[in-house]
Amino acid sequence: MAPIALVTVTYNPGAVWAPFLACLEAQQGADWHLYVIDNASRDGTAETLAAIDDPRVTVIQNADNLGVA
Repeated sequence: MAPIALVTVTYNPGAVWAPFLACLEAQQGADWHLYVIDNASRDGTAETLAAIDDPRVTVIQNADNLGVA
């Protein structure tokens, strides 16, 4: 299977991250890489994302909310 790149832009997603990431990690036979662009969330998202220990996840922290993709 060909590799899949996923990109998501987020701002204050709350508790959505745990189930979202669990769903991705449960994928069988998919070679994926997730790029998360955090638009200066102020709800603890930066700390939550920093704690993800998965080389398939790349986090980009913006200093300002730059809007949607």
